Amino acid sequence: MKRYLIGIAGPTASGKTSVAKHLEAVHGAWRTRYSMILTEIAYERGLPHDKQTLQHLSTELRATLGEDYLTKLMRERVIASDASSIVVEGNRRMVDMRFLEAVAQETSRELVLVYIDALPDTRFTRMNGRLAENGEHPISREAFDALENDECEQELPLVYAHISGHGTVIQNTDISLDELVSSVDALLASHL
Repeated sequence: MKRYLIGIAGPTASGKTSVAKHLEAVHGAWRTRYSMILTEIAYERGLPHDKQTLQHLSTELRATLGEDYLTKLMRERVIASDASSIVVEGNRRMVDMRFLEAVAQETSRELVLVYIDALPDTRFTRMNGRLAENGEHPISREAFDALENDECEQELPLVYAHISGHGTVIQNTDISLDELVSSVDALLASHL
């Protein structure tokens, strides 16, 4: 059986978590994401765990502890897992791409890179739908745009370009969840 390291990237509310959860539920993959690490650190510091706070925390940690600090923490998690397939969600920086490539080689896993994208209007609607499902207040378009323009998101175009050349880009604006996960299932099947 092949061993996979699946790196999922893309902007907010593009469908990354839906795909990661599908890979976990249907394919038995072990799923982790950078926001889990940031949420744990925020909790330890008594901070809220909303997206804006996590973005600021990420920027602070990289500035004070090094650009690769979060990837070092992620590496510990990936190395400790004995799952045959591992999904790392929320890759937003080129240091994340280098981490995925190095740890795939180190753990003898096939690296599968996926960038999931959708138009900003679609993602804004999805984000507010997710907030409503969690009993949280919706955010304004201005607040959404501020999240999109945060320093944490600035390398996404570079990540997109990298995955375009070394992986698969899925446009998730006008497709159903079933079509999205079917695209990912077909991608994995092509690696068998």
